[in-house]
Amino acid sequence: LRSEGGTSFSALNVAFAGNAGLNDVKLTKLDFNFHTINVTGNAAVDDFQRLATNVILGVDAKDLKALGDVLPQHKDMLIGGRLKVDTKVDGLLSDLSKLKTTVDMDTKLTGADLKMKLDVRNAKAPALSLNMRSNEMDLDKLLGPFLPKDTGAKPAPAAKPKTETAKTPPADPNAPPPEDFKLTEEQKDMLKDADMSLDILMKKITYDQTEIKDLTVKSEVKGLNTKLDPFAMAIFDGNISAKGSLNLGADPIAFTGAFDMNAVQVQEIVSLVAPEHANVLVGKANFDLDLNGAGTTPATLSKTLSGAGAFAFLEGTANGGSIAEQLAAKLNGFISDSSITKAADGVFDQAAKLLENPVIKASPAGQKFNLDQERQKYQSFSTIQITDKMQADQDLKDTKGSLEIKAGRVYITSAKASDSGSFDLNSSVGLDMSLGGKATFTASKSLKEHMKAQSQYADLMFDKQGNFALDLALAGSAMA
Repeated sequence: LRSEGGTSFSALNVAFAGNAGLNDVKLTKLDFNFHTINVTGNAAVDDFQRLATNVILGVDAKDLKALGDVLPQHKDMLIGGRLKVDTKVDGLLSDLSKLKTTVDMDTKLTGADLKMKLDVRNAKAPALSLNMRSNEMDLDKLLGPFLPKDTGAKPAPAAKPKTETAKTPPADPNAPPPEDFKLTEEQKDMLKDADMSLDILMKKITYDQTEIKDLTVKSEVKGLNTKLDPFAMAIFDGNISAKGSLNLGADPIAFTGAFDMNAVQVQEIVSLVAPEHANVLVGKANFDLDLNGAGTTPATLSKTLSGAGAFAFLEGTANGGSIAEQLAAKLNGFISDSSITKAADGVFDQAAKLLENPVIKASPAGQKFNLDQERQKYQSFSTIQITDKMQADQDLKDTKGSLEIKAGRVYITSAKASDSGSFDLNSSVGLDMSLGGKATFTASKSLKEHMKAQSQYADLMFDKQGNFALDLALAGSAMA
């Protein structure tokens, strides 16, 4: 076999020996050599009706460097690389419940290593275990040669077109509603005796400039019940873990789970789900959620999904629509729509007419009264500004809250105190990402003093207890 350049030559050596009878066949020797890869083994099939089979196959390559001629895209990874695989098959091909298989693999490349053991105790049930260990796995090096080449820096998320908006085609009213996923009776029968386990530990994974450490996955399947405990990894400067169970025998399938996130960079998670909103939330947060439900369609989940949890920002900022801007707009609307403001305009108009009366005009009080000055004082009421005192309220540090899932919506409750006042959030997000609820702002003592310094009539906006509060109605889409 000549390499692509035609200058080097590699021999492919194959040697085997065996014998065959009327009801059996034996391969007593198999030697296969290519470059530095050596394959050895033997095989036997006794009784062609029962197909009693025994196969032993070994692959041993202590230096994979020479394969760089065959796999030039991975030439650097193959330097100093090694591979060892031992496979055994023993049992009846005519009865898979009596067929056993083991595969042991140990490989080391530059930037990647993997040890794997597959033990199939019953190929029909199936009953098997899979164990995987790795200290380093650079998926960029492994998969990069097969992916489109990056011509430069990653482009910024495309801006949404202003004139044309992509619209989801309307649902066909005559189309049948989507059905929840469920196993057929035949599939249930195939899995009723299943006994499978998965045990994975990967110390370091690199992919697309993202580093994952200590990826741990332990899962088992017993019949129609699946358990995951735990799924854990260190990613985005924090830790994420989850556990849960799944009942495949239920109709619809039922599940329970718990999810925890500690000190994770929130914007990294947002960028995975909705890259165009990657900078809306920036900072570190803790998050935990317990949930249970059944079904896989939105219609069923809206009825069955329930859960509760909590969140807390350790640091960060909200870079979406400014709360200060929304409150300023609310304040302006509050003042302009206030009956006090409308009544005051009428009072000053009537006062102007009264001052034109000769008797009042000639009186000492009428001569001392300056209508324009009084009007100017009252107009200060309509120019009260609080936005300048609230710019820091985009800071999310120490913001905490609770989560509850019920009736197809996620209810979010949180409270945040700042120099300008306190924010109480009672919102909800639906499975369709519809937003509802309200946010209430209550001004602090310092902010109320700031308001009174701007207008002597600011007290008119306070309630009987001397508080100034604004309610913000939440609507639209949570991803808008």
